[in-house]
Amino acid sequence: MKSHHSLKEYIVRSYRRKSEPESMIVLAEVYWWMVLCIGGIITVGSGWFAFTFFSGTLKKIDIEKGGSAATTDKIVSIDPKKLHMMVTTVTHRDVSTIETLPAVSDPSL
Repeated sequence: MKSHHSLKEYIVRSYRRKSEPESMIVLAEVYWWMVLCIGGIITVGSGWFAFTFFSGTLKKIDIEKGGSAATTDKIVSIDPKKLHMMVTTVTHRDVSTIETLPAVSDPSL
């Protein structure tokens, strides 16, 4: 009469006899199927994440407005005079700090 063994017992027996080539084939196949399953889980999970992210993005798009994104942010106009003043101030600040750097003595002397 044949005894019924579980997959775990079969793998444990094969591991105990790992010096035999027949057991190494079993262990290599178990390893291959584990790697294949983990890769499949990662692929399916990545696909699911991409699908949910894409569908969430599509929900945010207002189709009636010609496909533009429905955002509540207002576009802020930039005053050219204020921008020029800010750039000039930053440029002057950078130049003035370069000219007033303290002289550093040469440590090799």
